[in-house]
Amino acid sequence: MKIIKTIALAAALFVLSVYGGCEKKTDEGSMNFQGEVLMNFQIVSDIHYNTAHNPAMNEKFRSVCRYNAENFPESDALVVAGDFTVWGTEDQYADFFADLTQLNTAKNAIVALGNHEYEFSPEGRIGADMFPERSERYRRYVGNLLQGSPLEKTYYDRWINGYHFIVLNSENWVDGSGKAYISEEQLAWFESALQENAEDGKPIFVVCHQPFDNTIDRSWKWGLGAQTERIQEILSDYPQTVVFSGHLHNGYIGYDAVFNAGYGTLIDLPAFQYNDLCNTEQTTALGYNVEVYEKGVVLTPVDYAAGKLLKDKQIVLNRSVTYGANSVRDATCAVLVNGKEEPRLSDGDISTVVHLKKGDKITLRAAEETQIAGVRLRTDPKVNFVYGVDGYSVAYTRDSSFENSEWGGCTVNAQGETVGSFSRELPKWGKCFSARFEDQWLKDLGWIFIDAPCNVQEIEVVFSGNSAVSEIALVAEK
Repeated sequence: MKIIKTIALAAALFVLSVYGGCEKKTDEGSMNFQGEVLMNFQIVSDIHYNTAHNPAMNEKFRSVCRYNAENFPESDALVVAGDFTVWGTEDQYADFFADLTQLNTAKNAIVALGNHEYEFSPEGRIGADMFPERSERYRRYVGNLLQGSPLEKTYYDRWINGYHFIVLNSENWVDGSGKAYISEEQLAWFESALQENAEDGKPIFVVCHQPFDNTIDRSWKWGLGAQTERIQEILSDYPQTVVFSGHLHNGYIGYDAVFNAGYGTLIDLPAFQYNDLCNTEQTTALGYNVEVYEKGVVLTPVDYAAGKLLKDKQIVLNRSVTYGANSVRDATCAVLVNGKEEPRLSDGDISTVVHLKKGDKITLRAAEETQIAGVRLRTDPKVNFVYGVDGYSVAYTRDSSFENSEWGGCTVNAQGETVGSFSRELPKWGKCFSARFEDQWLKDLGWIFIDAPCNVQEIEVVFSGNSAVSEIALVAEK
């Protein structure tokens, strides 16, 4: 069984191109990048259509479609991450899909199955005996939307502009607590789907209404369920994955909504109906505009109620932070600081920190000839955990914060040439971790990856300013 590590780092998004020798590199560590938008989509969650009792929810979604049509006329897709109805009834489906069909101007639409589609009716919660009817309704409406005929299974995938979207959905009722049933068949399909045309560093987008257990804030109480660990194991070979989920109604946006993991980056979507912790106003209507570039993905929150982009809350995901945490291909090496061995940087103890200044050098010597992909190092982030209790008596992380480590940037040199670098600007680390599970999160927080492909036995990391480093390693090519 693979070891899964929870890490505070974001999604990897461009492909290594060097397979021998050394290549002179420019600064790839900067969080800023520009270029052509390769794909653009919008994503929302927990709309809860309820025409008879709360038509304002329907109007909120219509505002999404109108805003997107005006501001993203070339959009490649609109994604809805489940709970598009309150009770999953035929009339609520008909109302939602009528509006989606008539008002959505994006080239594609992807709709996930939420627990409200299979656990509720106007009379209250329903049981397993109703799931076949609910499954048929979902497969009929979504299948007709996507392909003109019902889906065979509740789960499915789509390729859009060369990027893979995979939708994981429940296949049965579990216990009425919001969990999803994921069969062995779906797991095998999921693993096969991930393999399809996968490229190292190219993002894969996974949509699942429920978050993975013990990851995103409050997911220890209301997570996906029994198959969480299996799904994480499958994803561990694909750290470039971005996983979108809703369900929790936390209301976080920006980096507060990011949970970084070695198997991908998890994004906790705010709900349209109501939020419990942040953005709790009744008129709140939040989603994301997602832009995919060659070297990264930018997620900008959209305030659909106010009709504006919240650029001060942008999330930037790129290679440096995801591959920093991926330790499965670390190469054995000796570590020296200014010519002297420094065991504190390779002892696995993140509390032992070495402080470096401008001009200091860390030398990494591989035990044998190694094709190097880059350098993985951990800074010394400062984190403060504060707990709160919500209206359901569920613990959540309230006002928790982190501060970036002391960091002045660095270059990586091999055979007298600069082959990689990382700027003075550290990546943002997400904060949406589940209360009571902070130990593993803190252990893996703060890793960055410096892209520096070489086929040598020794490289030097030269620091451009004061920096705090707790661990460092060479990362080998696959």
